[in-house]
Amino acid sequence: MPESIISIRDLTLGYYGSSVLESISLDIRAGEKLCIVGLNGSGKSTLIKALDRCIKPTGGGLYLKQKEYARYSKKEFARLVSYVPQLRPTPSISVKALVEHGRYPYVGFGRKLSARDRSMVEEAIAFTGLGGCENRLIETLSGGERQRAYLAMAIAQDTEVMLLDEPASSMDISSRLSMLELLSSINSKKGAAIVMIMHELADALTFADRICLIHNKGISACRKPDELLSSGLLEDVFGVKIHDVDNGRAYWFERIR
Repeated sequence: MPESIISIRDLTLGYYGSSVLESISLDIRAGEKLCIVGLNGSGKSTLIKALDRCIKPTGGGLYLKQKEYARYSKKEFARLVSYVPQLRPTPSISVKALVEHGRYPYVGFGRKLSARDRSMVEEAIAFTGLGGCENRLIETLSGGERQRAYLAMAIAQDTEVMLLDEPASSMDISSRLSMLELLSSINSKKGAAIVMIMHELADALTFADRICLIHNKGISACRKPDELLSSGLLEDVFGVKIHDVDNGRAYWFERIR
């Protein structure tokens, strides 16, 4: 079994004195695809923000490669963990300029890119299918292209963990499936652990190595998709009957409450 790259220990998270998640523990394994699912408002985005140090825990600890989060400098942390939030700005810069931001944890004070940095940027652009779009402004891209541009920035960052908050939200089905294929390719070719909040249960069941189910301020379970499905927990939490119609490759859902 792969070793843990991020360890969550008795973690409590909240805002303005009110807890959202309480005393949760989880080991995120190196190189795995982990999907976080749960009802709206269950704390999924709160957890992913804590994993990127955007918010501070009110209790418990977070460890990256067995080292406390707080012991990493900003640059050290950014060389290990990248984050693509659900809501992002739309800067008036080119695709290439945006992707170059992914290399800033590796450059000096003057932010001058080396030949290797430029090569990593070009590779990330090509890998995400944005070749030919380098000089287009971000604001002129479609929603799917824009999402790929931000993903290219994270790829250029060359981290061991990629955190994504619903990366395929608001996409049509073809673009969504294309995004999931791209993420699977990143996972297999780059070896990065993919930790992703996912809204579509069917996508989580077909994409993930493990699914982490958040409910009632805690982690109800973190299991392989088939194990979680057979447990009935997903159906209990979401109030649906889940039908496997193609041996783990396709599902349909029937509302039961």
